[in-house]
Amino acid sequence: MADSLQQLEIWAAPLLAKLAPAERRKLACTIGIELRRHQRQRLCLQQALQLARQGRPLESPRQNVPETAHCQTSQTPRLYR
Repeated sequence: MADSLQQLEIWAAPLLAKLAPAERRKLACTIGIELRRHQRQRLCLQQALQLARQGRPLESPRQNVPETAHCQTSQTPRLYR
């Protein structure tokens, strides 16, 4: 896996170097949003599978987070600044 990440870095570095700082910032923001969206979907699927297998939901690793906060896919993601 490290080798494939190095290959990706070699391929992407010249492309990223051509972007202006504002474009790089926008790209990083977009990538972050997509990563959070994917992570949220993965966690929702994992919770559903856990519930189907054992009949009880996964325990949240974070404290004071409402259970419904993890699986709201209809809302647009918020950016944390």
